[in-house]
Amino acid sequence: MKEESKLGSAGLQMADDTIVITPDHLHVDKVTEIVGSPSAGAISLFVGTTRDNFEGKTVVRLEYEAYVPMARSEIRKICKQVREKWDVIKIAIFHRIGKSMNKVNQSGKKIQSVSGKVKEVLLSSPQYDSV
Repeated sequence: MKEESKLGSAGLQMADDTIVITPDHLHVDKVTEIVGSPSAGAISLFVGTTRDNFEGKTVVRLEYEAYVPMARSEIRKICKQVREKWDVIKIAIFHRIGKSMNKVNQSGKKIQSVSGKVKEVLLSSPQYDSV
């Protein structure tokens, strides 16, 4: 993959893979727009949300941190694995970092999306479990 352009925060676009690691609020519409393509028959979208409990304890807020260069490298590997297994057109993975996750059921701790043929898109979705 060849770097084409840089996005805000810790975002990076490689070929048709977009990776963004940011403290900013994540927007589902933006991610969907990025992976949209006239040649895609489907878009698969996963949105991680904040739940109200973890191991029997009430969740007050979530804090995510990352060594961004390493996180970006690992996410690139996942994109590569998806492309090796399935014929997808575009991939976008956005991950939020920081202390801003203080609302239960708030979307945006992680948004992942892929576009392509319907069957390929559906089969590729479980690959993202490790992000």
